[in-house]
Amino acid sequence: MKKIIAVGLLLIFGLCSSIHAQNKPFVFGFKIAPNTSWMKPDTKGYESNGAKTGFSWGLMAEFHLMENYKVNSGLNIITNGGTIRYNESVNGQTGELNRKYNLKYFQIPLTLKMKTNDFGNKAFYGLFGFGANFLLSAKADDQFLPGNGPVVTEKNDIKSDIKSSRISLIIGAGMEYELGGAKMVTGINFDNGIIDILKGQNLADPNLQHKSINNFLEVYIGILF
Repeated sequence: MKKIIAVGLLLIFGLCSSIHAQNKPFVFGFKIAPNTSWMKPDTKGYESNGAKTGFSWGLMAEFHLMENYKVNSGLNIITNGGTIRYNESVNGQTGELNRKYNLKYFQIPLTLKMKTNDFGNKAFYGLFGFGANFLLSAKADDQFLPGNGPVVTEKNDIKSDIKSSRISLIIGAGMEYELGGAKMVTGINFDNGIIDILKGQNLADPNLQHKSINNFLEVYIGILF
């Protein structure tokens, strides 16, 4: 974890130094963002079975390339997940498993921000880019219904079942307001996973591999100084 944070800081400050050398301004700040996330399985017989409410917070860095074009980055801590339902074998019994994923990631986003001209003290913008996400923790709320027997409910640590990294496409839009020497930004981002995040195979049917991407939609507010 410390190595990941160090690499993230080096990337941001390296970009900062490069742009500063060209006399281009940059600003830093922080944001908070509630989100709604879900799993999208890609295995026969697996079904998405509900969304999860999560939260993210972190630092923002905005680097000005030219008029109305900026590069955004930062360091974020994100909680998300979702629920998948599928047939599975647990402790020698086969039945239906309803697994709610509770995931936490460290994210380094890199997006291009395209801003309109100012309308008084505000402006609108759109952005797109990518996010590099590194797994911090993974837990599951499992509800298992065997063919014969009562429902079994458990909480499990499933970090070994989740890939250590996640790559996502980020698309968003928002508005920024001038507040004297600071700037408030608010908007909405769709963070679309583009690689499978699960590992392992189905114990009830070894021919099936666990496969799913993870998506979330966040609404954020932040301050840039």
